[in-house]
Amino acid sequence: MGKCLTIVKLIGVGSLGLSGTNFFYSAEALIPQILKSEDVTSDKSKKQITDLIVRARGVFWGLGGLASYLFYQAFKSSPPAGKHPYLIYSALIAPIALLFNYYWVFESEAKLLESSSPEPKVTYQKVKRTIKRKKLADSEPSPLDNSVYSDLGKIPEVEEEIEVEEEVPVTEKPIVLSNEETKSELQTLQKSYLYSGIIVVLGFVLSTIGYVGDRV
Repeated sequence: MGKCLTIVKLIGVGSLGLSGTNFFYSAEALIPQILKSEDVTSDKSKKQITDLIVRARGVFWGLGGLASYLFYQAFKSSPPAGKHPYLIYSALIAPIALLFNYYWVFESEAKLLESSSPEPKVTYQKVKRTIKRKKLADSEPSPLDNSVYSDLGKIPEVEEEIEVEEEVPVTEKPIVLSNEETKSELQTLQKSYLYSGIIVVLGFVLSTIGYVGDRV
């Protein structure tokens, strides 16, 4: 059991390290490389931007989620003497970084992704409208025995208006950023990735110190 917990912790530490490195690599190498281009709205640059964001998200969500899960399981499965606080702190690093991303990163990512793939976005909205339909008129009761009858055995039709709710497609025009706007969003994204990397690497350092302390 002790050896298994050691492996779980080691994988968790490594996952945080790789996740933080990914943010730093994106901020310090990939984004500056894209910004060197005079026209960051070219098809080549758009593909680079899309690949950058998709990769950064995938690595962070995958490795960050894995690290949180492993540290939580390590804390849960450890004997009372081995339930060190650093395991919980390390498990919370990815959610904290995700929260930071939600407020300061996702907006720039969304704008850049939408501008890099300027296809009309179709959404569906519920609208109410009034339609006319025909229905059989209410039959008149007989004054003699209160039975229902109609003249000559034929019930007339009448029109009535009813309100119905239906979904209709709505085409939204995508955001298309200019060259300068794209560069500005990339610079914002660069800073955000740098701060995200700092958060994750702090967790990596904390978990490394805790892991080494466990081994001593």
